[in-house]
Amino acid sequence: MNSYEKYQVEDFIYDDFFIAWVLHKNPESETFWNQWILQHPEKRKTITDAAQLLSSIKIDDPAKPLSAAEIASMLTYVQDQTSMPSCKQEASTLKLYQSTWFRIAALIVLLTGFALLFYKSPAGHSSDGYQQITVEPDVYEAVNNSTISKMVRLSDGSLALLKPGSNLRFPKTFSSTTRTVYLTGEAIFEVAHNKEKPFLVHSNGMVTRVLGTSFTVRAFKRDSFFKVIVNTGKVQVYEEKQQRLEKQSVLLLPNEELTFQPASTSFEKKRLSTPTLLSKDVSEREFSFSDRPLSEIITKLEMAYGVRIQYDKDQLGSTVLNASLSDLPLDEKVKLLCKAINANCDFSNGNIIIEKEKIQ
Repeated sequence: MNSYEKYQVEDFIYDDFFIAWVLHKNPESETFWNQWILQHPEKRKTITDAAQLLSSIKIDDPAKPLSAAEIASMLTYVQDQTSMPSCKQEASTLKLYQSTWFRIAALIVLLTGFALLFYKSPAGHSSDGYQQITVEPDVYEAVNNSTISKMVRLSDGSLALLKPGSNLRFPKTFSSTTRTVYLTGEAIFEVAHNKEKPFLVHSNGMVTRVLGTSFTVRAFKRDSFFKVIVNTGKVQVYEEKQQRLEKQSVLLLPNEELTFQPASTSFEKKRLSTPTLLSKDVSEREFSFSDRPLSEIITKLEMAYGVRIQYDKDQLGSTVLNASLSDLPLDEKVKLLCKAINANCDFSNGNIIIEKEKIQ
């Protein structure tokens, strides 16, 4: 989980989990943020300002698809509105999130998002904003334009939990020597162990190299930094342009975080003050359940992975279970729960759905 204690308004409005809470409230996110605000009352005004700003720039879906001419016209208008004399810019003392140009810039992003949606090929498109397309023979790209994380299953059994606004390019089948994927944005990876074939995540000129572990990579193009957080195992991080991996890489252990600033080519490595929910020690405690309802178990999984698990809470939520899920990747956790309650699992189109088996 991010260090929200240090966040300002401009940080919150770029945070995917915060955006999803403001625009698409659900009981799980409500519980988290209400508890977090109680624990950090000094951040209440910051949270309120960020939420109000996000709500103010929300745009409803058009009743019918916009034409290319309409999109171009709106973008031209927005660009005209953002042209301010330099003297006014110098005189302005408003904070970033209070300024008119910032709200208009956010509008440009939303309008551009509409344009991208309308120019996407229908093949592989999903109404919930997630699609997996073939970009070249035997190479796929998963694109997540939804408001929640989506699960991408790779050919070696590894998982990527792709955050909103992110995309992942990967081969249908990995090569005989390496497992290489290309990430833009943010994802949690749970990598199947294979000491003979290292798993390489390329993102914004950086490479994260592992054999089998759980970690998060953040590398949005809009960010001025690259970040890796390790939950379990070990990872090596280095720049793509480097030739001597053994000398110029940074080694990360569980509950360690690395931030790289490309502008200054500087690495900052630190130990997390609070272990991640998916780290070994915390996971063994938080994902071992004795006589607990399914609804509680699913809520913890959703919080840890930032996903949404669809199920009939009225029908299944009160089912009491005993389960130890700490050593399993997310899909295996869900499969074990399904087996325990005689339900079916569906992982199609990046979603996680639990459905009670129908009696013939």
